[in-house]
Amino acid sequence: MRGRVMGIWTLVFGAMIPLGNLEVGSLASLLDVPLTLIIGALICAAATLVAMSILRRRDAAEGL
Repeated sequence: MRGRVMGIWTLVFGAMIPLGNLEVGSLASLLDVPLTLIIGALICAAATLVAMSILRRRDAAEGL
């Protein structure tokens, strides 16, 4: 279990932060900064909703 947790940790902090920086930098050069932050927040919210729905379906299938 620890290996799985560390794999997710590495993915989140090793890969997602540089990708997020690329997204923010690209959009901020095209748009203004507040709009860029709003777009980033919407992406995070959408990812959270997707993860929550996947976890709820998994828990329902397992009978929890």
